[in-house]
Amino acid sequence: MPRLVPRLLKSLQNFKLKGRPSPHDAPASLASPKEHRRRSSPRAIPRLPAIAANDRSQSILVDNVNPIVNAEAFIRRKSPAARLRTGSEDGEMSEEERDWWSSPYLRMLASPIRLCLSSNRYLPSDFLIRVGLKQQPGTQALRSKHYLLPDGIEHPKFKQRKTGIAGYFVCWKTAFELGMQTNSYQRLSAQAVAHPRLTEQIGHLLRLRVLQELELLVRRWQARRQDSLSVPIIRRLTRAEWKALRATGTVPYENAVAVIVCPPVNRDPKTKTRPQPEMSPSPAADAAPRPRREPLSLSVLYPTTTDSIDDTTGILPPARVPLYNGAALFPHPSHRAALHAHLKRLLTIESRSRPRETARLEKADDRGASSAKPREGRDGDDKHSHAFLIHSSRASVERADVVPLAIALWRIRMWEGDVWRDSSEGSDAGGWEDPSSKK
Repeated sequence: MPRLVPRLLKSLQNFKLKGRPSPHDAPASLASPKEHRRRSSPRAIPRLPAIAANDRSQSILVDNVNPIVNAEAFIRRKSPAARLRTGSEDGEMSEEERDWWSSPYLRMLASPIRLCLSSNRYLPSDFLIRVGLKQQPGTQALRSKHYLLPDGIEHPKFKQRKTGIAGYFVCWKTAFELGMQTNSYQRLSAQAVAHPRLTEQIGHLLRLRVLQELELLVRRWQARRQDSLSVPIIRRLTRAEWKALRATGTVPYENAVAVIVCPPVNRDPKTKTRPQPEMSPSPAADAAPRPRREPLSLSVLYPTTTDSIDDTTGILPPARVPLYNGAALFPHPSHRAALHAHLKRLLTIESRSRPRETARLEKADDRGASSAKPREGRDGDDKHSHAFLIHSSRASVERADVVPLAIALWRIRMWEGDVWRDSSEGSDAGGWEDPSSKK
């Protein structure tokens, strides 16, 4: 220690002589953000030398840097993935890549590949459910146990994924229950125990993920209100449009990824009040009330055009847009109230930003800023229905990314078996058949 103190004093004195403030002189700041380390620029990789004898004047071993002795110099490093917006042309997505990025199905296929424990097949992780083990310490009388719990279903901003031993199962309730019966989860640990409400908990978290994606979408939307007129993301169908959709069995809207039918929740007949929105990560203690009528299907796939699948003019069948029924999507009234509240908030932000966007465009055209025209009253079929149409395109993904919301909705459809039930019927469309053809 006596030798270390003089060396520290000497280093501090040299630090001050160079014109830099001492660490003790700088004021302490508890709320200062962490400095991110700058990424080093990728080093130049020499080109691979020509191996053909016709293109060479000397042996490859005589070269200054040859691929035999200096093999590490020619290893191709993995370049970072292109980003949506970078502020420069380097590393920014092209228009074609933005089209791919705006598709929820392509993004699901591009998710990391993982092994399903029940089927022993490799699938994209968006088609799987991740479950982890949480160890309970043992005692002298009882051994320690590993409880099987869902992990990574909620959004990382609400709950971080836990590291440790984990496995994946296919996102299908029937297959998951079969895997629990065959004890395939014990491949993770021989002491693994699955609680009886594990299936119900996974279904609840999948629905909670939809509400979380909507809440994050509201935050992103509030920060970027421009282009609300030219790039619509969500809107309500009119009654005339809703009647035409049900009559024709098609969704003739460009870049549509989902249609959600969510009317306001009815009042409680006893208390005469509407249920309050709830986003609890734990499943509700009380069961959802049974519907008075025959329960509706969770989702139905509608084509975007009236062309038949067997049309020889096209190579691929027409795209399908899922229509989700809010009552079947969220059976519990409090969760359905939260869904309706988030959708209404998105529409409120969109309606408030349109007058500002109109004034901004008029000012840009040198016509002077003027107030927007008052919205005329809607009558009859021009009134809004309870169907919400969601768009996703190359332009809308830059304003607000709705693809995570579409993926969260599609995962509920997979969990309830709608996707697998359609594909098991053996249609030519591979599970994307027209529901009207079953009639």
